[in-house]
Parts: sequence; C-alpha cells; structure tokens
Amino acid sequence: MTEVNQSLAVDDVPEAVEVAVPSDLLYKLNDRPPVAESFFVAFQHVLASFVGIITPPLLITTSLGLDAVNTSYIISMSLFATGLCTFIQCRTFGPVGSGLLSLQGTSFAFLGPIIGLGAFALQSGRSPEQALA
Repeated sequence: MTEVNQSLAVDDVPEAVEVAVPSDLLYKLNDRPPVAESFFVAFQHVLASFVGIITPPLLITTSLGLDAVNTSYIISMSLFATGLCTFIQCRTFGPVGSGLLSLQGTSFAFLGPIIGLGAFALQSGRSPEQALA
C-alpha cells in the first residue's frame, strides 16, 4: 500500500454554497397567523387535549362505582390541575417552568395500580370513596 499525503491549504478549501430548499411551510418561526385561524387551531387543540385529560378520571371513577357528584369533582380537579401546571410550565418562575407551551396532562400510567387497589378495597368491604382514598 502506498501512502498518499495530500495537504490542503486554507485557501484551497471551496467555499460553502447555500442551497435554497423549497418549503411547504405556511408560517415560518417568527410569523404570526391571523387571529381567526389561531382561534380555531387553539380550540381544536383544547378539544383534543380534553380526551387525554378526562379519560383517566372517568376510567377510575367508573371502575370504582363512584356516583356522579364525585366523578364530576375528580374530573374538575383533573382539569384544574392540568390548567395550573400548564400555566406554570408556560411562564417561568425562577428555575421553574420552561417558558414554552407544554401541555401538562393526566397520565395513563397509574391506572392499573389505582384500579387494582381500588377493586381490592371494594372486595374487602370498603365504600367507593374509601377505595379511592
């Protein structure tokens, strides 16, 4: 094998060529869409997020057999906590919060343990409210 030593001087390096790539984006990073369009997109986002926020409390309260008053209270608290945490995440309070729109919602990860422990509590003779606690 032969070894080839090629050294390029700084002057020999070709300059970078900027290539314009066509984009299908409607709005760039700092563009602001019209208010009417922003309203409908925001409304659609809120409706889509309601599914993920309301479903876990509905599954828990239905499986434990809670009445309508307690079910509506738990759903309301889930929506309130989501709104409060999203507000904190959107703003920055010292080191807390990212300053970005980050929706904080209810997780589905804890459904199995809560429903399992609640069913166990119901089988041992506790009321649905005690099982939820």
